Amino acid sequence: MAGSIGYNIAKTKMGTGLFDPVNDVVHVMAITGTTTTPDDPDHTFVADIVADEMTDGSYAREVTATKTGFQNDVTNKWEFDVANLTFGNLDNETVIALVFFVFVTNDADSWLISYHDVADVPTDGSGYTGTIGPNGVINIT
Repeated sequence: MAGSIGYNIAKTKMGTGLFDPVNDVVHVMAITGTTTTPDDPDHTFVADIVADEMTDGSYAREVTATKTGFQNDVTNKWEFDVANLTFGNLDNETVIALVFFVFVTNDADSWLISYHDVADVPTDGSGYTGTIGPNGVINIT
């Protein structure tokens, strides 16, 4: 898989001023499969990759709570990061990635922001916390 990628639609929306990651509501979905190649930056909408989303009965998509955007003078980047995400007690599937997106009205028009590999974690009925690596959700160089 890709590690972390930004979807092209998010880059376009940021570049044209139509996306403010710190102030817009950002949602997260857990990915368990690869049949739709969810790490392809050319995907645009949640509907493009929903076939690879977790299906556990107790799973629900999350909304990011604490979000920060800041200029990092050490790495010469603007970075956007979120607090760890708690998905609750999940069972029977292995989370392989987290995908951030902006919900509009449904999966067909809710557009993708970024894809992040996570350590493959089989769920066993206990709580699952998604953690994004040290590079954050978005980096602009």
